[in-house]
This record gives sequence, structure tokens and C-alpha cells, in this order.
Amino acid sequence: MVPEKKEALKMKKTIICLAVLLILSGTALFAGGGREGRAPETRTLRMGLITSENDPVTVASRRFAELVKEKTDGKYEIQVIAGGSLGGEMEMHDMISVGTLD
Repeated sequence: MVPEKKEALKMKKTIICLAVLLILSGTALFAGGGREGRAPETRTLRMGLITSENDPVTVASRRFAELVKEKTDGKYEIQVIAGGSLGGEMEMHDMISVGTLD
């Protein structure tokens, strides 16, 4: 593959992953409305990635998951599932549409 195309593909993947992270962070912030007076509970969100375990996007996603857990005092956890274990981008998009993937 031509180096320019490789770089463009890598940039596209990075932008997509960052957009997913942004969406997830917004979901985590607004998902707890109307819970006043209830005992805190942990909500686990699943994040599917097509990148490998050592890819910078995966490493950053795992760090993001740690920060979310830390900053929400454990109310939210993000389970990072890398390596395309949940399928490709289209399969994961379909899973998000039906609510089986956050």
C-alpha cells in the first residue's frame, strides 16, 4: 500500500475512534438522570475496537476507561474489547443501533 494511503487510513481510524470515545463520554455523563436518592450503582459500557491490543488507539481507549472509572468514583466502567473481537466496523455499528454495544 502507498505510504500516503496508509497514513490516511490510519488517520481515518483514529478520527472514528475518537468520535466514538466522545459519544461514549457524553452518554456516560447524561445516562444517570433521575437517580436521586438511590444507592449508587456501577454501569458498564462496552467499547468495541478494530485496532490491535498494542495500537495507540487501543492504549488510549484503555487509559480513557481508567479515567472514567476514576473520575466517576466507579459509577461507570468501560470494557474495552479490541482486535475486532466483536466484528468489523459495520457489525459494531449494527450492535450500537440495537443497543448491544455502547
